[in-house]
Amino acid sequence: MAKKRVAAVFAELNAAGFVALASTGTTQSDGFSDCRDDFHSRGGDLDALVGFCFTTRKDTRRARASGQLHLAFWGAPEGSAPQMERAGAQVVAAFRRAGFTVVWDGTGDSRPCVDLTR
Repeated sequence: MAKKRVAAVFAELNAAGFVALASTGTTQSDGFSDCRDDFHSRGGDLDALVGFCFTTRKDTRRARASGQLHLAFWGAPEGSAPQMERAGAQVVAAFRRAGFTVVWDGTGDSRPCVDLTR
């Protein structure tokens, strides 16, 4: 059930100008690279890009065991603090609209954590 709900949020984020990928790469660096590659395969329109949101395969494995899914995100176009905070807020809001409880301190330096147990 949670997997379908998370997939729906990622679809919403993709429609809203994010490159949102679930369970991609092993590390955050891999996930960012996968998002960048996907962005370019979509045409690479930087003006339409809000940011990236992804989970790694490690995040997915950890979530299966703990019920807590950590999200990675980046704010376009440069990843500045305000862009990161804006992108993070949009990601968190999308998960909350879908009924998830999300813990996040509101900064670009921390990863939002989605509670999959509720």
